Amino acid sequence: MSHHRSTADLLRCVQIPDISPAAGILASGTKAQMTMVAGDFSECYSTPEDKSTFDVLVTVFFMDTAPNVLKYLEAISHVLKPNGIWINLGPLAWHYEPDEDSPGRAGGSIELTLDELMAVIRKFGFEFETREGLEQKSLKMPYMANDKGMLTYMYESEFWVARKV
Repeated sequence: MSHHRSTADLLRCVQIPDISPAAGILASGTKAQMTMVAGDFSECYSTPEDKSTFDVLVTVFFMDTAPNVLKYLEAISHVLKPNGIWINLGPLAWHYEPDEDSPGRAGGSIELTLDELMAVIRKFGFEFETREGLEQKSLKMPYMANDKGMLTYMYESEFWVARKV
């Protein structure tokens, strides 16, 4: 109810696409596979059956949800086929950082700077694309934004395309 300029803005209709991702893939006529699994990413995709399963992996506002980003990187490398592509977009607002209200909450979590993360990704056998439009860059992105509202949270999100070599 906060940060609205008018009642009309507060009560306006907002359209949300209502399509199943699977239906969209099937409608495209491609033989694509998309998966969604509830649970810890690094556990759900680390079985021997998952090895070299995907040609492309997309992570959106995801990497900073890792208590241990190294385990996420290990799982990403595990599921991608050789020469597979990883596309990422999101901030590094590590969710498990300790705070003064919850000392010790981090419990062994790993929060890396962008430079450190990029170096570790390379150590996992990835090369970053450098072609125009695909190169690693920072993008300002609103989060939970209301374009009619008076308050916007803005992230400096990181975009990259990396190839597993």
